Amino acid sequence: MTPTNRVLVLDTNVMQYAPAALLQVLAGRGYRLRVSIIAIEERMARSSREGVDKLRARLGNISRFIDGESPIAPLGSPFHATLGIIDGDPSRRRGDDDYNAALPGKWANLIGTGELIGWQEQASGMDTSINRLAAIVRSAVTQQGAIPKDGVTYGEVLRETRATFVKDPVVVRFGTCRLDGHISRLARILFDAPVLPTDNDVEDLALLQHLADDVILVTGDHRSIVALDETGSMQAPFVRSPWEIVEGIVPDGPPWGLTAAEALAGHIPRTLDSLQAVAAVARPKLPARPGL
Repeated sequence: MTPTNRVLVLDTNVMQYAPAALLQVLAGRGYRLRVSIIAIEERMARSSREGVDKLRARLGNISRFIDGESPIAPLGSPFHATLGIIDGDPSRRRGDDDYNAALPGKWANLIGTGELIGWQEQASGMDTSINRLAAIVRSAVTQQGAIPKDGVTYGEVLRETRATFVKDPVVVRFGTCRLDGHISRLARILFDAPVLPTDNDVEDLALLQHLADDVILVTGDHRSIVALDETGSMQAPFVRSPWEIVEGIVPDGPPWGLTAAEALAGHIPRTLDSLQAVAAVARPKLPARPGL
């Protein structure tokens, strides 16, 4: 059955490397494809070193398959605004609404052929922002690693991490269940201390916040899928490889509450081998020439 307006949020890997024919199949089945702001920021940060032409060419190539109304999925306080949540000072709401309203224009500017004014400064700022987030997470891991862990279980670290989030005024509005994947993955990273997370781990952690909305997070990073499955999070079934979606392996309903619990009950944790097997079955189903 063709889905109706189900939203797929694409991570950096899918945005940058998924075959155009694969995105065509997903869009053709009625899914609304949006690119995570994390993916845009990560590639823009890299463009501060490599230049922006490759990024613009790639986005222009896939733009016909991206949701024209909302091409970029935001995070942070602009994302909270889309959920009807005011993050901190109510006066910020107007700024968040303006930011969200400007995203389609920013996308159009990125995929266009005109000059990108000030992109170097923007890319450099994004690079700094990503590095700052990584530093915060690694600092927390370093502090956790200094605590004796004899007899401490992952479940105990998860409870402590969840208790920390409960105090967040934004989380109070919708509950920790809508951030279960993010919290569970963070707890696992802390439990694995003193092993420091990679930049990719930190970006994957941030991406999981998208699941506070009624979306499916689509990633080409099979290791991140397996890592989330290993936490036992109820939101794990809502993080999918694009090949799984081609094969129709998509849970119903939003990624929290009863629908998430039901999805988890029937969920089989994935392995790298099982994900590769699904990809091998789905890949021949793509059209030979996308767009025709």
